[in-house]
Amino acid sequence: MKSKRAMLEKIIKLAEARNSEEERLKKKYKIYYIDFFNPKQNELEWDKAPRPKGAEFKEYLASLNEGDIIYVATVMYGGRDYLTYGEEEDFEGLYNYLKPRVKGLIYSVMEKVPLPDYLRAGIKVFKIK
Repeated sequence: MKSKRAMLEKIIKLAEARNSEEERLKKKYKIYYIDFFNPKQNELEWDKAPRPKGAEFKEYLASLNEGDIIYVATVMYGGRDYLTYGEEEDFEGLYNYLKPRVKGLIYSVMEKVPLPDYLRAGIKVFKIK
């Protein structure tokens, strides 16, 4: 069984690859601002472009069990709060707070562009070995 730290490092790597892929696509399709109510042709093409790194990231998160998803979200939110407010969260308290909210946590983790930064800060704050 892999360690929690190894799991977090893999998620950081996958999220960074996803973010790089998205940035390349934005440059390729010249995306600066998206008008979702009146999209331009390049925006429609960008939206339909394949995102294999994003798909790999999503598949990995979907493969995790509920406990691991809650763990990842706990580290992510703990890191975010530390970077944003300078506050160090209580791991167990945050974990228990997130536990009944597990259904939406994969999406919450996936949508965070600064996820690698949040996880690195959470690893530091919670002293994850």
